[in-house]
Amino acid sequence: MKVFRKTGVSTLINILGMSVAFAAAMILMVQVRWDTTYDANFKGHGQVFRMENNWMDKGLYGTYFSRPIIEVAKAASPNIEAVGTFGWMAQEVTLKKDGEETVLSVPSAPVDSSMFSVFPFEWVEGSAREFTAGETAVVSEKYAIIFFGDESAVGKTFKAGNGVEVRVIGVFKDMPKNYSMHYGVLVNLGDRYLDTPSEWSFAAYLKLKDPSRAKETEALMVNAVLEQYGDDHDADEADEFRNGFRIVKLHDAHFERDVRANIASANKAITITLTAIAILLILIAIINFINFAFAEIPFRIKNINTRKVLGEGRGSLIGRQLLHAGLIALIAFAIACLIMHVVAGSSWASYVSDSLALKDNVGILALMLGVALVSAVIAGLAPALYSTSQPAALVLKGSYGTSVKGKALRNMLVGLQFYDWKGYGL
Repeated sequence: MKVFRKTGVSTLINILGMSVAFAAAMILMVQVRWDTTYDANFKGHGQVFRMENNWMDKGLYGTYFSRPIIEVAKAASPNIEAVGTFGWMAQEVTLKKDGEETVLSVPSAPVDSSMFSVFPFEWVEGSAREFTAGETAVVSEKYAIIFFGDESAVGKTFKAGNGVEVRVIGVFKDMPKNYSMHYGVLVNLGDRYLDTPSEWSFAAYLKLKDPSRAKETEALMVNAVLEQYGDDHDADEADEFRNGFRIVKLHDAHFERDVRANIASANKAITITLTAIAILLILIAIINFINFAFAEIPFRIKNINTRKVLGEGRGSLIGRQLLHAGLIALIAFAIACLIMHVVAGSSWASYVSDSLALKDNVGILALMLGVALVSAVIAGLAPALYSTSQPAALVLKGSYGTSVKGKALRNMLVGLQFYDWKGYGL
């Protein structure tokens, strides 16, 4: 208790500093995880690409195509396993129950049946076998419960955002939020606009058999389109047309910077910076932990040497100090979790793409707990070895804090903390 009274303020500062560092690092890691796993969280994601062009907006790419062009492009190469067509519709669903209509806001999209061959879907009820029929839909497990409660969703009907009444033929497992197919309702696109080359409001996702042949496949696709629709183009226009078409691996597309603002979602440089900041925060917390541990040695040395004189072994003394360091780290981790929980319930959470709720970030919490314990070992072991290596005679000669070595140690630590490192680029 005497030691704690002498070191209580530094211990408190140490705990608070580590808590803030751990909490900030965990919040940054949530955002980094969101971006680094975007469209990279399903089986076969490396085979999935997105069609893009800058034919209309020179310099900026977009995902808008007409269905006739998509149909021509999808048949251009044997390396194409499947091409799914995606459209846009009002994000709402109208349910009718007991004669009354209820309108719900639901992420919805019309797709063709090939989309289920591009992206993997795990079926809870029913399947997509009947999706080729008109006016059919599949819903996610979450929205099946919202729409129909505990009743079976298959066979039920509702009115989709395009105003058409559709029949549910399947329920699929909920998808991750950082996923291009994160929709609650997928409605059958059917053959709408298949013969309308002027309607450019569709996106296309393709799955390649061999992703390493993507450039070759891309060239075949654009040549097929040019052959079908390029009769009026001269050589220069044809080259410009070819250069304005590309297919991009879906995960990489999340980091594109030369696309329309409503498509790109992240900046890779910022993601790398956030990762570096999180690591730096943890390193600073560990360094401060070590500094505080060394700074407390002058106050602990008398107690340590007294125990040595009374016969306590060096191993026991080291273990005692490691236990103390571990306790500080665990307390700091607990406070960091509390900080993250508070931030998750505040408006600050809107600045992070993913949920900050503790239950949604068990992996990150486990990682940070491991970091906290490793920090305790690193920060506690060196001071413990140093302090227990001092001669026991110091207990009879007075305070180590006023000894030459004690003063030298404190001066060194203060010097390291306040030295001007600018000349070294720090």
